[in-house]
Amino acid sequence: MNTARDSRAPGDRRIAGGSCAPGAPVLLAAYAVLVLAPAAATVVDRDIFGGLAGWLGGATGVAALAMLLLQFLSSGRFGWLTDRPGIDRTMRFHQLAGRALALFAMAHVALAVASAGPATLAGWLGAAAMVLSSSFFATGVAAFVLLLALVVLGVRRKRLSWRYERWRASHLGGAVLAAALGLHHSLTVGVTSSRPLLAAFWTILGAAALAAVSWVHLVKPLRMKRRPLRVARNAQLAEGIREIVLEPAGGERVDWRAGQFAWVLIGQPRVPLLDHPFSIASSPRAGSGLRFLIKARGDFTTALADVRVGAPAWIDGPFGHFTLPGQTADGAAAARSIALFAGGIGIAPILGLLDELAAQGDRPPVSLVYGVADAVELVDADRLAALRQRIDLRLQVCVDAGEPPPGLAEFTRRGRPDGAAIAQALRGEPGQARCYVCGPPAMMRAVARQLRELGVPAGNIVSERFEYD
Repeated sequence: MNTARDSRAPGDRRIAGGSCAPGAPVLLAAYAVLVLAPAAATVVDRDIFGGLAGWLGGATGVAALAMLLLQFLSSGRFGWLTDRPGIDRTMRFHQLAGRALALFAMAHVALAVASAGPATLAGWLGAAAMVLSSSFFATGVAAFVLLLALVVLGVRRKRLSWRYERWRASHLGGAVLAAALGLHHSLTVGVTSSRPLLAAFWTILGAAALAAVSWVHLVKPLRMKRRPLRVARNAQLAEGIREIVLEPAGGERVDWRAGQFAWVLIGQPRVPLLDHPFSIASSPRAGSGLRFLIKARGDFTTALADVRVGAPAWIDGPFGHFTLPGQTADGAAAARSIALFAGGIGIAPILGLLDELAAQGDRPPVSLVYGVADAVELVDADRLAALRQRIDLRLQVCVDAGEPPPGLAEFTRRGRPDGAAIAQALRGEPGQARCYVCGPPAMMRAVARQLRELGVPAGNIVSERFEYD
Protein backbone atom coordinates (compact mmCIF):
# COMPACT_ATOMS: atom_id res chain seq x y z
CA MET A 1 0.00 0.00 0.00
CA ASN A 2 1.10 3.53 -0.76
CA THR A 3 -0.02 4.72 2.65
CA ALA A 4 2.04 7.87 2.78
CA ARG A 5 1.40 9.95 5.84
CA ASP A 6 3.07 12.68 7.86
CA SER A 7 4.90 13.33 11.07
CA ARG A 8 5.06 17.00 11.90
CA ALA A 9 7.97 18.87 13.28
CA PRO A 10 7.46 20.07 16.88
CA GLY A 11 7.17 23.68 15.77
CA ASP A 12 4.09 23.17 13.59
CA ARG A 13 1.12 23.80 15.84
CA ARG A 14 -1.88 24.75 13.77
CA ILE A 15 -4.24 22.77 11.63
CA ALA A 16 -5.82 23.85 8.36
CA GLY A 17 -7.69 27.08 8.73
CA GLY A 18 -5.51 28.25 11.61
CA SER A 19 -7.45 26.64 14.49
CA CYS A 20 -5.45 25.19 17.36
CA ALA A 21 -5.32 21.43 17.87
CA PRO A 22 -4.33 19.78 21.17
CA GLY A 23 -0.68 18.81 21.44
CA ALA A 24 0.75 15.41 22.33
CA PRO A 25 1.16 16.16 26.10
CA VAL A 26 -2.50 17.19 26.40
CA LEU A 27 -3.69 14.16 24.45
CA LEU A 28 -1.53 11.77 26.47
CA ALA A 29 -2.78 13.29 29.72
CA ALA A 30 -6.39 12.91 28.60
CA TYR A 31 -5.70 9.32 27.52
CA ALA A 32 -4.12 8.50 30.88
CA VAL A 33 -7.08 9.94 32.76
CA LEU A 34 -9.61 7.97 30.71
CA VAL A 35 -7.66 4.73 31.18
CA LEU A 36 -6.65 5.10 34.83
CA ALA A 37 -9.87 6.67 36.18
CA PRO A 38 -12.00 3.51 35.93
CA ALA A 39 -9.09 1.42 37.20
CA ALA A 40 -8.67 3.74 40.20
CA ALA A 41 -12.41 3.60 40.86
CA THR A 42 -12.15 -0.12 41.58
CA VAL A 43 -10.23 0.75 44.78
CA VAL A 44 -13.57 1.53 46.39
CA ASP A 45 -14.59 -2.11 45.99
CA ARG A 46 -11.20 -3.69 46.57
CA ASP A 47 -12.52 -5.86 49.41
CA ILE A 48 -14.85 -7.80 47.11
CA PHE A 49 -11.97 -8.92 44.89
CA GLY A 50 -10.55 -11.29 47.48
CA GLY A 51 -7.10 -9.82 47.90
CA LEU A 52 -4.51 -7.81 46.01
CA ALA A 53 -4.32 -10.19 43.04
CA GLY A 54 -8.06 -10.04 42.56
CA TRP A 55 -8.15 -6.26 42.75
CA LEU A 56 -5.27 -5.90 40.29
CA GLY A 57 -7.09 -8.28 37.99
CA GLY A 58 -10.18 -6.08 38.06
CA ALA A 59 -8.15 -2.89 37.61
CA THR A 60 -6.22 -4.23 34.62
CA GLY A 61 -9.46 -5.47 33.07
CA VAL A 62 -11.21 -2.10 33.13
CA ALA A 63 -8.02 -0.37 31.96
CA ALA A 64 -7.83 -2.77 28.98
CA LEU A 65 -11.47 -2.06 28.09
CA ALA A 66 -10.93 1.69 28.21
CA MET A 67 -7.86 1.35 25.97
CA LEU A 68 -9.83 -0.78 23.50
CA LEU A 69 -12.60 1.81 23.20
CA LEU A 70 -10.07 4.61 22.75
CA GLN A 71 -8.48 2.72 19.85
CA PHE A 72 -11.39 3.83 17.66
CA LEU A 73 -10.42 7.46 18.21
CA SER A 74 -6.71 6.95 17.48
CA SER A 75 -7.29 5.45 14.03
CA GLY A 76 -5.80 8.49 12.26
CA ARG A 77 -8.98 9.80 10.61
CA PHE A 78 -9.56 12.74 12.95
CA GLY A 79 -7.46 15.77 12.04
CA TRP A 80 -8.09 17.54 15.36
CA LEU A 81 -6.39 14.61 17.12
CA THR A 82 -3.51 14.04 14.72
CA ASP A 83 -2.45 17.44 13.38
CA ARG A 84 -0.05 18.42 16.14
CA PRO A 85 1.35 15.03 17.19
CA GLY A 86 1.40 13.90 13.54
CA ILE A 87 -0.09 10.87 11.82
CA ASP A 88 3.16 8.91 12.27
CA ARG A 89 3.12 9.25 16.02
CA THR A 90 -0.62 8.74 16.23
CA MET A 91 -0.57 5.50 14.24
CA ARG A 92 2.49 4.21 16.06
CA PHE A 93 0.74 4.97 19.34
CA HIS A 94 -2.33 3.11 18.03
CA GLN A 95 -0.17 0.05 17.33
CA LEU A 96 1.63 0.10 20.66
CA ALA A 97 -1.56 0.79 22.60
CA GLY A 98 -3.15 -2.26 20.96
CA ARG A 99 -0.30 -4.46 22.13
CA ALA A 100 -0.34 -2.89 25.58
CA LEU A 101 -4.05 -3.45 26.02
CA ALA A 102 -3.57 -7.11 25.05
CA LEU A 103 -1.01 -7.40 27.86
CA PHE A 104 -3.44 -5.72 30.26
CA ALA A 105 -6.16 -8.16 29.19
CA MET A 106 -3.85 -11.14 29.75
CA ALA A 107 -2.93 -9.77 33.16
CA HIS A 108 -6.65 -9.39 33.95
CA VAL A 109 -7.34 -13.02 33.09
CA ALA A 110 -4.25 -14.38 34.86
CA LEU A 111 -4.82 -12.40 38.06
CA ALA A 112 -8.55 -13.15 38.13
CA VAL A 113 -7.89 -16.87 37.76
CA ALA A 114 -5.11 -16.79 40.35
CA SER A 115 -7.38 -15.16 42.91
CA ALA A 116 -10.32 -17.51 42.28
CA GLY A 117 -8.82 -20.69 43.73
CA PRO A 118 -6.04 -22.09 45.89
CA ALA A 119 -2.53 -20.88 45.13
CA THR A 120 -1.57 -24.16 43.52
CA LEU A 121 -1.32 -25.33 39.95
CA ALA A 122 -4.33 -27.55 40.42
CA GLY A 123 -6.28 -24.67 41.94
CA TRP A 124 -5.43 -22.35 39.04
CA LEU A 125 -6.33 -24.97 36.46
CA GLY A 126 -9.63 -25.61 38.19
CA ALA A 127 -10.45 -21.89 38.28
CA ALA A 128 -9.56 -21.54 34.60
CA ALA A 129 -11.79 -24.51 33.70
CA MET A 130 -14.65 -22.96 35.68
CA VAL A 131 -14.30 -19.65 33.85
CA LEU A 132 -14.16 -21.28 30.43
CA SER A 133 -17.16 -23.51 31.04
CA SER A 134 -19.42 -20.96 32.70
CA SER A 135 -21.90 -19.01 30.57
CA PHE A 136 -21.58 -16.25 33.17
CA PHE A 137 -18.14 -15.34 31.76
CA ALA A 138 -18.87 -16.20 28.11
CA THR A 139 -18.79 -12.67 26.70
CA GLY A 140 -15.62 -11.84 28.62
CA VAL A 141 -13.86 -14.97 27.35
CA ALA A 142 -14.99 -14.29 23.78
CA ALA A 143 -13.79 -10.68 23.96
CA PHE A 144 -10.39 -11.83 25.30
CA VAL A 145 -9.86 -14.46 22.58
CA LEU A 146 -10.97 -12.06 19.84
CA LEU A 147 -8.72 -9.30 21.15
CA LEU A 148 -5.66 -11.56 21.12
CA ALA A 149 -6.48 -12.67 17.58
CA LEU A 150 -6.75 -9.04 16.44
CA VAL A 151 -3.37 -8.14 17.93
CA VAL A 152 -1.63 -11.18 16.45
CA LEU A 153 -3.14 -10.55 13.00
CA GLY A 154 -2.21 -6.88 13.25
CA VAL A 155 1.41 -7.66 14.07
CA ARG A 156 1.62 -10.23 11.28
CA ARG A 157 -0.39 -8.30 8.70
CA LYS A 158 2.48 -8.01 6.22
CA ARG A 159 2.91 -11.78 6.25
CA LEU A 160 -0.74 -12.47 5.47
CA SER A 161 -1.88 -13.08 1.91
CA TRP A 162 -5.15 -11.23 2.55
CA ARG A 163 -6.25 -8.33 0.43
CA TYR A 164 -5.87 -5.04 2.25
CA GLU A 165 -9.64 -4.43 2.17
CA ARG A 166 -10.32 -7.85 3.69
CA TRP A 167 -7.81 -7.34 6.46
CA ARG A 168 -9.15 -3.85 7.16
CA ALA A 169 -12.77 -5.06 7.33
CA SER A 170 -11.89 -7.97 9.61
CA HIS A 171 -9.79 -5.71 11.84
CA LEU A 172 -12.57 -3.16 12.23
CA GLY A 173 -15.35 -5.72 12.56
CA GLY A 174 -13.38 -7.75 15.09
CA ALA A 175 -12.55 -4.66 17.13
CA VAL A 176 -16.20 -3.54 17.22
CA LEU A 177 -17.33 -7.02 18.28
CA ALA A 178 -14.60 -7.29 20.93
CA ALA A 179 -15.58 -3.88 22.32
CA ALA A 180 -19.27 -4.83 22.45
CA LEU A 181 -18.48 -8.13 24.20
CA GLY A 182 -16.13 -6.40 26.61
CA LEU A 183 -18.73 -3.79 27.49
CA HIS A 184 -21.33 -6.48 28.13
CA HIS A 185 -18.89 -8.36 30.35
CA SER A 186 -18.04 -5.23 32.34
CA LEU A 187 -21.65 -4.11 32.74
CA THR A 188 -22.98 -7.52 33.81
CA VAL A 189 -20.11 -9.31 35.54
CA GLY A 190 -17.52 -6.81 36.70
CA VAL A 191 -17.62 -4.29 39.50
CA THR A 192 -19.33 -1.89 37.08
CA SER A 193 -22.57 -3.81 37.52
CA SER A 194 -22.94 -2.38 41.04
CA ARG A 195 -21.61 1.13 40.37
CA PRO A 196 -23.91 3.53 38.45
CA LEU A 197 -21.12 6.05 37.85
CA LEU A 198 -18.88 3.42 36.29
CA ALA A 199 -21.78 2.16 34.22
CA ALA A 200 -22.37 5.71 32.97
CA PHE A 201 -18.65 6.06 32.16
CA TRP A 202 -18.71 2.91 30.02
CA THR A 203 -21.91 3.97 28.33
CA ILE A 204 -20.44 7.35 27.38
CA LEU A 205 -17.09 5.94 26.25
CA GLY A 206 -18.81 3.17 24.32
CA ALA A 207 -21.07 5.71 22.63
CA ALA A 208 -18.02 7.81 21.70
CA ALA A 209 -16.36 4.77 20.12
CA LEU A 210 -19.53 3.93 18.18
CA ALA A 211 -19.83 7.54 17.04
CA ALA A 212 -16.21 7.50 15.83
CA VAL A 213 -16.76 4.34 13.80
CA SER A 214 -20.03 5.65 12.38
CA TRP A 215 -18.51 9.00 11.43
CA VAL A 216 -15.52 7.54 9.61
CA HIS A 217 -17.17 4.60 7.86
CA LEU A 218 -20.78 5.71 7.37
CA VAL A 219 -21.16 9.48 7.53
CA LYS A 220 -17.95 10.44 5.74
CA PRO A 221 -18.61 8.24 2.69
CA LEU A 222 -22.02 9.90 2.35
CA ARG A 223 -20.47 13.36 2.67
CA MET A 224 -18.03 12.59 -0.14
CA LYS A 225 -20.74 13.33 -2.70
CA ARG A 226 -20.36 17.02 -1.83
CA ARG A 227 -17.03 17.02 -3.65
CA PRO A 228 -17.34 14.67 -6.64
CA LEU A 229 -14.21 14.26 -8.71
CA ARG A 230 -13.39 12.62 -12.01
CA VAL A 231 -10.27 10.96 -13.36
CA ALA A 232 -8.65 13.44 -15.73
CA ARG A 233 -5.53 11.38 -16.42
CA ASN A 234 -4.44 7.79 -15.85
CA ALA A 235 -1.05 6.84 -17.25
CA GLN A 236 1.97 4.75 -16.42
CA LEU A 237 4.66 7.19 -15.37
CA ALA A 238 7.49 4.74 -14.64
CA GLU A 239 8.01 1.05 -14.03
CA GLY A 240 5.18 -0.02 -11.70
CA ILE A 241 4.10 3.58 -10.99
CA ARG A 242 0.88 5.14 -12.22
CA GLU A 243 -0.05 8.79 -12.40
CA ILE A 244 -3.67 9.52 -11.48
CA VAL A 245 -4.93 13.10 -11.80
CA LEU A 246 -8.33 14.02 -10.37
CA GLU A 247 -10.28 17.16 -11.16
CA PRO A 248 -13.58 18.53 -9.81
CA ALA A 249 -16.79 17.22 -11.34
CA GLY A 250 -18.99 19.88 -9.74
CA GLY A 251 -19.81 20.39 -6.09
CA GLU A 252 -17.56 21.92 -3.46
CA ARG A 253 -13.99 22.89 -4.25
CA VAL A 254 -11.20 20.76 -2.81
CA ASP A 255 -8.63 22.79 -0.90
CA TRP A 256 -5.29 21.29 0.02
CA ARG A 257 -1.72 22.25 0.77
CA ALA A 258 1.29 20.85 -1.02
CA GLY A 259 2.61 17.80 0.81
CA GLN A 260 -0.69 16.64 2.29
CA PHE A 261 -2.42 13.30 1.68
CA ALA A 262 -5.99 12.08 1.26
CA TRP A 263 -7.99 8.88 1.49
CA VAL A 264 -8.95 8.18 -2.11
CA LEU A 265 -11.69 6.13 -3.75
CA ILE A 266 -11.34 5.80 -7.53
CA GLY A 267 -13.72 4.18 -10.00
CA GLN A 268 -15.73 2.43 -7.27
CA PRO A 269 -18.95 3.16 -5.35
CA ARG A 270 -18.67 5.14 -2.12
CA VAL A 271 -18.43 2.01 0.00
CA PRO A 272 -16.81 2.09 3.47
CA LEU A 273 -13.38 0.43 3.80
CA LEU A 274 -12.55 0.67 0.09
CA ASP A 275 -10.67 3.98 0.21
CA HIS A 276 -6.88 4.10 0.38
CA PRO A 277 -4.46 6.81 1.60
CA PHE A 278 -2.12 8.43 -0.92
CA SER A 279 0.09 11.51 -0.86
CA ILE A 280 -0.82 14.37 -3.18
CA ALA A 281 1.97 14.98 -5.69
CA SER A 282 0.93 18.46 -6.77
CA SER A 283 0.44 21.98 -5.45
CA PRO A 284 -2.88 23.85 -5.72
CA ARG A 285 -0.91 26.72 -7.24
CA ALA A 286 0.06 24.56 -10.21
CA GLY A 287 -3.57 24.36 -11.33
CA SER A 288 -3.13 20.78 -12.52
CA GLY A 289 -5.64 19.10 -10.20
CA LEU A 290 -5.03 16.53 -7.51
CA ARG A 291 -2.14 14.43 -8.73
CA PHE A 292 -1.27 11.05 -7.20
CA LEU A 293 1.67 8.76 -7.94
CA ILE A 294 0.71 5.22 -7.00
CA LYS A 295 3.01 2.22 -6.94
CA ALA A 296 1.49 -1.11 -7.93
CA ARG A 297 1.66 -3.42 -4.93
CA GLY A 298 -1.14 -5.82 -5.84
CA ASP A 299 -4.92 -5.73 -5.26
CA PHE A 300 -6.35 -2.19 -5.55
CA THR A 301 -3.21 -0.46 -6.82
CA THR A 302 -2.74 -2.92 -9.68
CA ALA A 303 -6.39 -2.63 -10.72
CA LEU A 304 -5.96 1.13 -11.23
CA ALA A 305 -4.51 0.42 -14.67
CA ASP A 306 -8.03 -0.44 -15.84
CA VAL A 307 -9.69 2.74 -14.55
CA ARG A 308 -10.92 4.84 -17.45
CA VAL A 309 -10.54 8.60 -17.83
CA GLY A 310 -13.77 10.21 -16.68
CA ALA A 311 -14.41 7.59 -13.98
CA PRO A 312 -15.83 8.98 -10.72
CA ALA A 313 -13.61 9.51 -7.70
CA TRP A 314 -13.97 10.80 -4.16
CA ILE A 315 -11.59 11.79 -1.40
CA ASP A 316 -11.66 12.14 2.36
CA GLY A 317 -9.27 14.84 3.41
CA PRO A 318 -6.82 16.32 2.91
CA PHE A 319 -4.84 15.51 6.04
CA GLY A 320 -1.31 16.09 7.28
CA HIS A 321 1.24 18.83 7.69
CA PHE A 322 4.14 17.63 5.59
CA THR A 323 4.03 21.21 4.36
CA LEU A 324 6.34 24.16 3.82
CA PRO A 325 6.92 26.77 6.57
CA GLY A 326 4.98 29.45 4.72
CA GLN A 327 1.91 27.18 4.56
CA THR A 328 1.60 26.84 8.33
CA ALA A 329 1.01 29.43 11.01
CA ASP A 330 4.24 29.04 12.91
CA GLY A 331 6.59 26.70 11.07
CA ALA A 332 10.32 27.25 10.86
CA ALA A 333 9.95 30.36 8.73
CA ALA A 334 13.53 31.37 9.48
CA ALA A 335 14.92 28.40 7.55
CA ARG A 336 17.48 29.65 5.05
CA SER A 337 17.27 26.56 2.87
CA ILE A 338 15.02 23.60 2.17
CA ALA A 339 16.50 20.08 1.90
CA LEU A 340 14.28 17.33 0.46
CA PHE A 341 15.09 13.62 0.74
CA ALA A 342 12.95 11.11 -1.20
CA GLY A 343 13.21 7.36 -1.52
CA GLY A 344 11.19 5.49 -4.15
CA ILE A 345 7.51 6.42 -4.20
CA GLY A 346 8.28 8.82 -1.34
CA ILE A 347 8.97 11.34 -4.10
CA ALA A 348 5.20 11.95 -4.39
CA PRO A 349 4.69 14.57 -1.65
CA ILE A 350 8.15 16.00 -2.40
CA LEU A 351 7.00 16.83 -5.95
CA GLY A 352 4.08 18.75 -4.48
CA LEU A 353 6.48 20.73 -2.31
CA LEU A 354 8.66 21.50 -5.35
CA ASP A 355 5.60 22.73 -7.25
CA GLU A 356 4.77 25.01 -4.33
CA LEU A 357 8.33 26.33 -4.07
CA ALA A 358 8.42 27.07 -7.80
CA ALA A 359 5.22 29.11 -7.47
CA GLN A 360 6.41 31.17 -4.51
CA GLY A 361 7.86 34.61 -4.98
CA ASP A 362 10.53 34.64 -2.26
CA ARG A 363 12.10 31.20 -2.66
CA PRO A 364 14.88 29.80 -0.45
CA PRO A 365 17.60 27.60 -1.96
CA VAL A 366 16.39 24.02 -2.37
CA SER A 367 18.22 20.70 -2.44
CA LEU A 368 16.77 17.36 -3.50
CA VAL A 369 18.33 13.96 -2.89
CA TYR A 370 16.25 11.37 -4.73
CA GLY A 371 17.11 7.67 -4.43
CA VAL A 372 15.66 4.59 -6.13
CA ALA A 373 16.72 0.96 -6.41
CA ASP A 374 16.48 0.95 -10.21
CA ALA A 375 16.56 3.86 -12.64
CA VAL A 376 13.36 2.63 -14.31
CA GLU A 377 11.51 3.77 -11.16
CA LEU A 378 12.54 7.40 -11.59
CA VAL A 379 9.65 9.78 -12.27
CA ASP A 380 9.36 13.29 -13.72
CA ALA A 381 12.93 13.42 -15.03
CA ASP A 382 12.29 16.28 -17.48
CA ARG A 383 10.22 18.14 -14.93
CA LEU A 384 12.95 17.98 -12.29
CA ALA A 385 15.57 19.14 -14.76
CA ALA A 386 13.32 22.03 -15.85
CA LEU A 387 12.76 23.11 -12.25
CA ARG A 388 16.44 23.96 -12.03
CA GLN A 389 15.73 26.80 -14.43
CA ARG A 390 13.03 28.24 -12.15
CA ILE A 391 14.44 27.78 -8.65
CA ASP A 392 17.84 27.41 -7.02
CA LEU A 393 17.67 23.60 -6.99
CA ARG A 394 20.66 21.41 -6.15
CA LEU A 395 19.71 17.99 -7.49
CA GLN A 396 21.30 14.64 -6.62
CA VAL A 397 19.88 11.36 -7.92
CA CYS A 398 21.10 8.07 -6.48
CA VAL A 399 20.39 4.75 -8.21
CA ASP A 400 21.57 1.21 -7.48
CA ALA A 401 21.01 -0.16 -10.98
CA GLY A 402 19.95 0.88 -14.47
CA GLU A 403 20.62 3.91 -16.60
CA PRO A 404 18.90 7.20 -15.74
CA PRO A 405 16.92 9.12 -18.38
CA PRO A 406 18.86 11.83 -20.25
CA GLY A 407 17.33 14.66 -18.25
CA LEU A 408 18.80 13.34 -14.99
CA ALA A 409 22.01 11.68 -16.22
CA GLU A 410 24.34 14.53 -15.20
CA PHE A 411 22.92 14.59 -11.66
CA THR A 412 23.03 10.83 -11.08
CA ARG A 413 25.46 8.77 -9.01
CA ARG A 414 25.60 5.07 -8.19
CA GLY A 415 24.61 3.76 -4.80
CA ARG A 416 22.36 4.96 -2.03
CA PRO A 417 22.43 8.45 -0.53
CA ASP A 418 25.45 8.64 1.76
CA GLY A 419 26.73 11.13 4.29
CA ALA A 420 28.44 13.21 1.62
CA ALA A 421 25.27 13.57 -0.45
CA ILE A 422 23.26 14.51 2.64
CA ALA A 423 25.85 17.02 3.80
CA GLN A 424 25.95 18.62 0.35
CA ALA A 425 22.16 19.03 0.45
CA LEU A 426 22.48 21.10 3.64
CA ARG A 427 24.59 23.73 1.83
CA GLY A 428 26.98 24.16 4.75
CA GLU A 429 24.29 25.44 7.14
CA PRO A 430 22.77 22.40 8.90
CA GLY A 431 21.38 24.52 11.71
CA GLN A 432 19.35 26.65 9.29
CA ALA A 433 18.03 23.94 6.96
CA ARG A 434 14.45 22.73 6.99
CA CYS A 435 14.57 19.03 6.04
CA TYR A 436 11.78 16.84 4.65
CA VAL A 437 12.21 13.06 4.48
CA CYS A 438 9.86 10.55 2.84
CA GLY A 439 10.56 6.98 1.78
CA PRO A 440 10.99 3.42 3.07
CA PRO A 441 11.43 3.16 6.86
CA ALA A 442 15.08 2.05 6.72
CA MET A 443 15.99 4.93 4.41
CA MET A 444 14.16 7.43 6.59
CA ARG A 445 15.86 6.25 9.77
CA ALA A 446 19.27 6.39 8.12
CA VAL A 447 18.76 9.88 6.70
CA ALA A 448 17.29 11.27 9.92
CA ARG A 449 20.19 9.86 11.93
CA GLN A 450 22.77 11.40 9.62
CA LEU A 451 20.95 14.73 9.62
CA ARG A 452 21.08 14.86 13.41
CA GLU A 453 24.76 13.88 13.38
CA LEU A 454 25.44 16.72 10.93
CA GLY A 455 23.83 19.21 13.30
CA VAL A 456 20.27 19.60 12.01
CA PRO A 457 17.93 20.32 14.97
CA ALA A 458 15.35 17.59 15.50
CA GLY A 459 12.58 20.20 15.16
CA ASN A 460 13.75 20.98 11.61
CA ILE A 461 13.34 17.39 10.40
CA VAL A 462 9.87 16.64 9.07
CA SER A 463 9.22 13.04 8.05
CA GLU A 464 6.44 11.23 6.23
CA ARG A 465 6.13 7.47 6.44
CA PHE A 466 4.07 5.02 4.42
CA GLU A 467 4.81 2.05 6.69
CA TYR A 468 4.62 1.91 10.47
CA ASP A 469 6.59 -1.23 11.40
